[in-house]
Amino acid sequence: MSDSITDPGSPKETQDSDQTRTAIADAIAKRVVPPQPEEEEERRFALERDIRQEFRRLVDPGIARGTSPATLEATLKVCVSSSPRG
Repeated sequence: MSDSITDPGSPKETQDSDQTRTAIADAIAKRVVPPQPEEEEERRFALERDIRQEFRRLVDPGIARGTSPATLEATLKVCVSSSPRG
């Protein structure tokens, strides 16, 4: 047999595998860029879009039509203060 073939269970093969895994993990870590604050804000804004759309649909035809401005303002304050982010 040739000396250039490494036994799959040998310490050298294990060490080479560990170094390869470490090199791959390092390369991945270098490519991953943490999101910038403005990107995070845009992502959150996009995720909450459906909630905002539903709220607009409720407010416009259900509350605003035929309601006095004072009542509408009070109603919207209650809606905003009871929201998860309020």
